[in-house]
Amino acid sequence: NIYIDTTSAKMYSCGYPNSGLQVYSLNSPENPILIYSSTSPSVHDAYIINDIAYLNCGGNGLIIKNFAMVNTIGDQPTQLGSLTSYPYAGYNHSGWLNEDQTIYAMFDENFGYDVKILDVSNLTDISVLSTFNSGVDEQSIAHNGIIKGDLLFISYLHDGLRVFDISDPYNPIQIWQYDTCSSTNYTTAGVGAWGVYPNLPS
Repeated sequence: NIYIDTTSAKMYSCGYPNSGLQVYSLNSPENPILIYSSTSPSVHDAYIINDIAYLNCGGNGLIIKNFAMVNTIGDQPTQLGSLTSYPYAGYNHSGWLNEDQTIYAMFDENFGYDVKILDVSNLTDISVLSTFNSGVDEQSIAHNGIIKGDLLFISYLHDGLRVFDISDPYNPIQIWQYDTCSSTNYTTAGVGAWGVYPNLPS
């Protein structure tokens, strides 16, 4: 996956070609320049804002790094925090930060693993506020999610789109659903909804 930080004109490429992380300067968009490359830890997905990268690192959990001083090959980011031990810890697949930069929703891509709502207001002391799921099947997998205002839009493999009100992050409430998959075989991976994008004007 990729994520572009428009505030600093940097593109973060996750997982390819070396399963780690590569960062490119887009100051000249027609000629991207590689400014950082790492093979470890493995990074599956990322959310970046103002050079702060929330890295979803598979079996290594969540790692947060500051890339503000990374401008050329050889420069190294500063680690700001991490979360490696938490309920339903599995393959940390993806996550999304709210607009206030205080709440992070995190998704481990494992059969039956709950979504986590994290308090990231203090990156040196990240805590889990709540865990929850679609309520459909004990093997359901949350794949990707995006926070918009007080709503968390989640694409579930098998269960389709699920929308949760997270205005109370200690008690997320499912308020809407749209199933996209007719299969009831929850042992089959890779079917159903892989992603969701709720930020169009409509």
